[in-house]
Amino acid sequence: VISPFLIDAYIASDRLDDAFRVGADSIAKNPGDLTTLTNLAIIGVNQVKKNNPKYAQQSQSYGAKAIELIEAGKKPENFDDARWAEYQTTMLPQLYQGMGVLAMVSGNKADARTKLEKAASLNSNDPFNHFLLGAMLNDEYTQKAQEFQKQPAGPLKDVKLKEAEGAMDQVIEVWARVVGMSEGKPQYQQLHDSVLQDLQS
Repeated sequence: VISPFLIDAYIASDRLDDAFRVGADSIAKNPGDLTTLTNLAIIGVNQVKKNNPKYAQQSQSYGAKAIELIEAGKKPENFDDARWAEYQTTMLPQLYQGMGVLAMVSGNKADARTKLEKAASLNSNDPFNHFLLGAMLNDEYTQKAQEFQKQPAGPLKDVKLKEAEGAMDQVIEVWARVVGMSEGKPQYQQLHDSVLQDLQS
């Protein structure tokens, strides 16, 4: 009973090792503890965003299980219908986004794209999903541009140029969408300005 409160206290005091230790024990005893699974998954993803991958593996496992429970309609006993509906709407896209981030960090680009596209479909108003997808497209464009530059003059170089230009067009389209979606939203100002600079260049 007290474990969720203890985990919250550890998270609040930045004692993440303790939070994950208590969380692992709690989840082992109650694998359907959706709130703990979700909280620890998101905390772990946030740490990865800060270049701390220590909890990435646990978070990936917890996030996948939380998604499975939500999509199976496993409503926790202490949730009423209104809270459950809000939880599904709010947390499911966050979890898919987080799992997409972890997949990106681990180098699994195909899985990352699948997860991020799902997150974007569940919450089309979050520009960060589109930014992450755009970042992967931008990597592909950079690779194709380098392949073009290495080619000697000839028909193959022309093919590589068209491939690079097609990839660049995709990046421009996504970056424009991110700029439009983040325009006038203070919480996304830094993202907006950074992507706008890339878009203009």
